[in-house]
Amino acid sequence: MVIEQSHKPRYATKWYQILSTNRAVVGAIHGSNYLLPDDRPVCGDSAEWRFFFPGEFELSTVLKSKIRELNVFFETIYLKYWYAATDSVSAPRLDLELLQSIAGYEVVSKKISEVAMSTFKNHLWYLSAHCVAIAFFETKVPTETKVKMVANLQTQNKGEKREYRFVSKNPHELVSVDLSHFVSETSTEFFKILDLNSDFLEHDPSSWPTLQSFNEGQQVIMNLNVVNDCAERAVAIVKEFNNSITRTETDYQNILLVCLVYI
Repeated sequence: MVIEQSHKPRYATKWYQILSTNRAVVGAIHGSNYLLPDDRPVCGDSAEWRFFFPGEFELSTVLKSKIRELNVFFETIYLKYWYAATDSVSAPRLDLELLQSIAGYEVVSKKISEVAMSTFKNHLWYLSAHCVAIAFFETKVPTETKVKMVANLQTQNKGEKREYRFVSKNPHELVSVDLSHFVSETSTEFFKILDLNSDFLEHDPSSWPTLQSFNEGQQVIMNLNVVNDCAERAVAIVKEFNNSITRTETDYQNILLVCLVYI
């Protein structure tokens, strides 16, 4: 996955260099030998930020050490999920796995784990009762988990506030749960919202890939745009145009319409 993504043309030159470095580090972790475009192996100081911006930063020894600590977290935990962020059908599973990986990282760095957790716990959109239903269509979710997910569709959230993103006061409590923990009767609304046939839920999960209703729904899910990716690009381009070519409210509204069509 790392290799495939690093070759995509949408990355600028600097980012391509960063991705290439990530390939080298990931390769080292997994016992492979990936090189930078100019065939220089990445090691030591060459993996630091000043490798990409030579002469632009004068880093102290303490700051270098902090950057290395942060890079270890990026390379061993965050990178995998960053690359897969646009894969809609995997979003619920990856969100939960990242949350659990961040919690487990406290054995390496309690500070980084706490900071990352305090941020990520506010972005659990795909673990909401509605969006977690996406996981029904992912083949990498274990059959036993899907069996529990189907059973939990009969569970009512009595007295609980309806949320469109999962909110947890103590996300560390989620370390040992699976995706079925987030499924409830509310999850059935997901199929109604997207007008998806849910007949496959009446069958054993192991047989779902052979059913037409499942495959048709999976195609719809796989073509969904991941919200953060599209929203962030749209906001960025609107800001850029708004600061340069808009003069009136009409211009601004026209820009919004253009972004809506092409982003």
